[in-house]
Amino acid sequence: TVLVMTACLPTLLPAAVVGSAFGVGFQNSYWIALLLTGTELTVGIWLIRLGPKRAIAYLLLVILISTLSSLGFYQLCRA
Repeated sequence: TVLVMTACLPTLLPAAVVGSAFGVGFQNSYWIALLLTGTELTVGIWLIRLGPKRAIAYLLLVILISTLSSLGFYQLCRA
């Protein structure tokens, strides 16, 4: 599970939030993180092909999500 989650660290916090909304424990939410990562990549490729303004907006959103996930992971490690 830890090896799978390392590939999905940018969507760690959103996966935990979505998993808790559906009653899935944090330890079993790796498949949600995989699904969110795949969706993020697919939507990103589609938005980048639509033009530079949308590409910049998408990249800013990804940076924001990744930063919040990193901070959440840091706080989970400290707890």
